[in-house]
Amino acid sequence: MTTTTLNELVYSVLNTVRGRTAVTELITKELVAYHIRNIRAQLIKQDANRGYSADPYIIQDLGCLDLEIVDSAECCNVDSDCTVLRTVKTIPSTIEMHHKQLITRVGPTDKTAMPFDWIDYARVPFIGKNKFTKDRIKAYQMSNNGHIYLITPNFTARGLKKINVQGVFENPEDASTFTNCDGSTCYNDDSSYPIKSWMIPTITKMVIDMFVNQQSQAGVDSTNNAKTDVTLQTEVN
Repeated sequence: MTTTTLNELVYSVLNTVRGRTAVTELITKELVAYHIRNIRAQLIKQDANRGYSADPYIIQDLGCLDLEIVDSAECCNVDSDCTVLRTVKTIPSTIEMHHKQLITRVGPTDKTAMPFDWIDYARVPFIGKNKFTKDRIKAYQMSNNGHIYLITPNFTARGLKKINVQGVFENPEDASTFTNCDGSTCYNDDSSYPIKSWMIPTITKMVIDMFVNQQSQAGVDSTNNAKTDVTLQTEVN
């Protein structure tokens, strides 16, 4: 298990770059974190598209999400006489995949209970036709918004107030807007960063090389001595 935080990764990059090269542009924590986040997403996407399962250490838990009842039409001044449950809050974007969304669990708040059936939105009109699964709660997400919807087969299930959602999100920092039952946020920059342990040196090296190579190519002869003279400017917020 990795306990590396985003802050630790950022400062590791900043300290190494500061020691290896002179930099003409201002390097901020935000810029380093931006590149760390993008490279993490690329590595996870490559793994997932090769068929590897989602490692528990890259999955984030959004805690208990409130539900609300909405008309299934969701169209101005139009009622369909049919309602569905959906999450009050939108769900952070998952890492984009060729074949699936990296939502790993939508289910009861009891995390030992069986999760709901996750289905593609295109299957929604046909869910009642399968005699083996028609009595199970189905969860889906439409492409035009970030809410998760539930289709419940009986009145009892419609009494659901909260659900649990877990996934591999494109920007781990988006989970900071969600809270655990004790009121603490589901993520902050001192939380364990959701990456696999082998990714830590890979991401760090790639981000460092990005800044070092960029500055090597951008160097100029500032003193007319046929050498590249650049000065270091880094900012640690």
